[in-house]
Amino acid sequence: RYTPLEPAASTLVQRGRDQPVFFLYLVPMTVLLVGPAEELVFRGAVQGALRRAYGPRVALVGASAVFALIHWSSYVGEGRVVTLATIFVLGGVLGYLYQRTDNLLVPAVAHGLFNAVQFLYEYAATTGLL
Repeated sequence: RYTPLEPAASTLVQRGRDQPVFFLYLVPMTVLLVGPAEELVFRGAVQGALRRAYGPRVALVGASAVFALIHWSSYVGEGRVVTLATIFVLGGVLGYLYQRTDNLLVPAVAHGLFNAVQFLYEYAATTGLL
C-alpha cells in the first residue's frame, strides 16, 4: 500500500530484481562512468555556468533542480515527488562539495560511491544476504 513518503520504484532496481547480478555490473559502472559523467555535466557545466551568471547560491539550487528533474524518467510510481526531492537534496550535497572544494573529483567520487552502495544493498536484499 502506498504511503505519502514512499519512494518511487527505480527502473534499474526493477530490472536487477529479475537478474540480481545486474546490480554487481552497475557498481563499477556507476563509480567509473556514471558518477564522473553526471558530475561533469551537472556540477561542471550546469552549476559552473549558473555560478558565473547568477552566483553560487542560485547555481547550487538550479543545478540540483536540473539534476533531480533529469532523473524523472528513471522512476515509476506514485512516490516520484518524494524520490525527486531526495535526489534534489543529494544534488545539493554534491553541489556543495563542488563549491567547497572547486574540484569535480570530490563530488564524482561521492556520487559514484553513493550509487554503488545502493546497488550493493539491492543485490544483498534481492539475493537474501540481508
